[in-house]
Amino acid sequence: AEDTQIKGLVSVLDKLGWAYVSVVASDQHYWRKKAKVFEEMANKFGICIAEFLILSRGSSLAQFDYAVKVLAKKSGARAVIVFTDRDHTWEIVRAAKRLKL
Repeated sequence: AEDTQIKGLVSVLDKLGWAYVSVVASDQHYWRKKAKVFEEMANKFGICIAEFLILSRGSSLAQFDYAVKVLAKKSGARAVIVFTDRDHTWEIVRAAKRLKL
């Protein structure tokens, strides 16, 4: 069922014409696996991955800030696809707010 959700996400990106996106994943088996499935499906649709970042458990605020800066520099990327646990998701949002992005 979840792979169906990922396929749907890839299909939406394809329909929007968004062929260049970034991916962020938590460094846990479940999230890494889902991110890899996304990457494989995206490649089949001709969607390129601008940046593929893995966030380790216990990442510092500076590491989240750095990750968001890296993502922001990929100006051509149309979206950031996030495969993270709730804590990492919130820290990414907080980092973007701190950096005023």
